[in-house]
Amino acid sequence: MDGVGKSIMKKWYLVIDVEKCENCNNCFLSCKDEHVDNDWPGYSAPQPNRGQKWINIHGKERGQYPFIDVAYLPVPCMHCANAPCIKAAKDGAIYKRPDGIIIIDPVKAKGQKKVINACPYGAIWWNEELEAPQKCTFCAHLLDDGLDVNRLERYLAKEIERFRKRVFGKVLQEIEEKKLEEAKGRVSRREKVPRYLFTRLGLIRFERHKVKYKDEGRFGFLLDDVLGLKPYQGETKWVRRLALELAVEYPYRQARSLLRHEIGDEISYRTIHRWAQEEGKKLREEEEARQEAIFGRAEKVRG
Repeated sequence: MDGVGKSIMKKWYLVIDVEKCENCNNCFLSCKDEHVDNDWPGYSAPQPNRGQKWINIHGKERGQYPFIDVAYLPVPCMHCANAPCIKAAKDGAIYKRPDGIIIIDPVKAKGQKKVINACPYGAIWWNEELEAPQKCTFCAHLLDDGLDVNRLERYLAKEIERFRKRVFGKVLQEIEEKKLEEAKGRVSRREKVPRYLFTRLGLIRFERHKVKYKDEGRFGFLLDDVLGLKPYQGETKWVRRLALELAVEYPYRQARSLLRHEIGDEISYRTIHRWAQEEGKKLREEEEARQEAIFGRAEKVRG
């Protein structure tokens, strides 16, 4: 309180726990979901589908194979106290609100490309089509409008999706612990290694222990063996089958979009293309083996 009966204007801050960042890109995708093809007059023009990263995730690798660690740092607009972009802009095209949020006026800033270089964090992006600079708005349009049932519905849907994924990961951990306990004496635990798996619930991230099979003298992952996963398998059979069915009916890029709509996470069209090639090779080999068997029997009959 600034004296009796006077209140201090609240300021917004975004706190990011960088230790927990694992480059999942959910923040990046949420930003895209809110701003791509959406015009918020007075706040921002539509963000292009490609090229811009209003929250850019930097990665830094340390160590040497096989002991490598990667640290990630999400970098949005910092909404600086003394923002150099404000000074670089003309005619009040960039301004700071009383709540601390810095806004680029999508109309006044048109043509002012030089403000991009004023940002020390590289957080301002140039929209070639609109000829205007753009950046994170702190989703000020949502803060100003409050909450309505549509935003509540979208928020709860995303939270439910995250909850389902956490449950999936938790069940996998419990399965591994049970199997490790049952295999005590036959395997020895090593370090935990991250695992990524595309499922019908989306992309599941979890960790499992590397183990040494004492009788066989080899290393492996007990959980992978229990689940029937190959070492570099990144998807379930259901996801792969659906992707291939879509690839038969649609171009790879469109198949990618339809698959994302189904599972909630995106698999690159190059990956779908590779799966299709692998499946085609497998079918050709099966057909060649069948033909060889048929002609082999025919040769025996003639002989």
